Amino acid sequence: IYLLHIKSFSFLTEGPKVRRQFFDFGMFHVKQSFLKLWREYSALLKQRNAAIQSHLSTSLISAWDYGLAEKGKQLHILRSKFITEYQ
Repeated sequence: IYLLHIKSFSFLTEGPKVRRQFFDFGMFHVKQSFLKLWREYSALLKQRNAAIQSHLSTSLISAWDYGLAEKGKQLHILRSKFITEYQ
């Protein structure tokens, strides 16, 4: 089954953010652990960005790097598995 929508073209023309949101929405419904992991990653990213904007020292900013990298890696693995299953 193919579904066409008036905004279907945006999946191809709008860039990776739209495609990532599409797959994240699908994973939210299929993968139980996705939402918690995504929220943790988003919170770490916001905290790290706030630290950078506050001009904190590099050593303080790097405290968020490890957690952000770990959560990002876990998200990447979940996304990769989901996309493989989707294909």
